[in-house]
Amino acid sequence: MTPFVPFTNGARGEVLFAFAGQSISNRFWLLSRFDPPTSTQIDEAATGLVQWATDWLMPYLGADFELVGARVADWSASPSPYTAVSSVSVFGGSSSNSHSANIAYRVLIQGSSAQTWKNNSSFVSGIPLDIITGNVVEPSFRSAVFEAYVALIDATGGWSAGNIWRWVVGSSWLHGMLRDELAFARTDFIYTTDVYSTQRRRRTR
Repeated sequence: MTPFVPFTNGARGEVLFAFAGQSISNRFWLLSRFDPPTSTQIDEAATGLVQWATDWLMPYLGADFELVGARVADWSASPSPYTAVSSVSVFGGSSSNSHSANIAYRVLIQGSSAQTWKNNSSFVSGIPLDIITGNVVEPSFRSAVFEAYVALIDATGGWSAGNIWRWVVGSSWLHGMLRDELAFARTDFIYTTDVYSTQRRRRTR
């Protein structure tokens, strides 16, 4: 796990899943554009993040793959000054069960022209058994995941009054050394790839 690097006016969001006795999470960097986020705004971000996953991801994931909630933490200091959790129990909408948690669909996340580091990645687990032939994902699933992540770019702005939240790409490292603060750039581009399988993958960078 990457050592803590502070994110001024920022938060770390996690979408939380349960599958086959394992806990799985996907992480997202969230920026409060004007001021440090309040506890109410962090609560709203957790609610918004879990609603996004419910509406946009879960309908396409395996029937045995469960969304259990979202967690958003103020990332300005360690330990976090405030963390919000929004809990749900939503199972995937596919009629098929899921591949192993080690089989994931990789989404590349690219920022604006301010980004000078590698793209962030998100690894979507819960891939239904019936949408992969060989190592090729059905185009309908690829399209659904792409649309889900594009929707997150727009959704974040509606989580709190004043359009404060932005989903950003982040970097904790520079030339092999930890940064003093997280570097970030507005998320602008989403790219989908093929399935990705490894016992030691990192779900986000």
